[in-house]
Amino acid sequence: IVMAIQNAETEDDVAAFPGRIIKVHSQAKHILPAEFGVSRHTARMLLTAIHHNPELRAAINIKYDKKIRDTLSNMKLNIIDISSNKHKVNLKGDIVVTAFKISLAANPDLLFNVVVDTGGEGLEPITYVFGKNAIETAEIVLNIANNYTK
Repeated sequence: IVMAIQNAETEDDVAAFPGRIIKVHSQAKHILPAEFGVSRHTARMLLTAIHHNPELRAAINIKYDKKIRDTLSNMKLNIIDISSNKHKVNLKGDIVVTAFKISLAANPDLLFNVVVDTGGEGLEPITYVFGKNAIETAEIVLNIANNYTK
């Protein structure tokens, strides 16, 4: 989970919990408090989303599988798909972020709150959920989880 300050421009403008959030006795726990600049990849995904839609300021990444995809579709969320065929060898830097930027450039008026990355060779499939703040984004993820388990 990451959240950016107003007018964020760099990864240092994005706060996150270092490491993963883990399950302890049926509750989500973080080991260390949130810090700025500790998330690189998810922060870059959020910054890309912010440049497209400045109202977005938070993101959470969750697993991806076919059931997640079906759940997202049934919830009628606005989804961008980044498939493995967009992860090209000639992309520089973070190829997932670059593929996301290419998708946004091709659809400049696109409104979204979910990016599905189905992965590719050496790339784990993952789902990114975006919102206006961390609480709104967490609520979307909780709704996804509730629908996923039904």
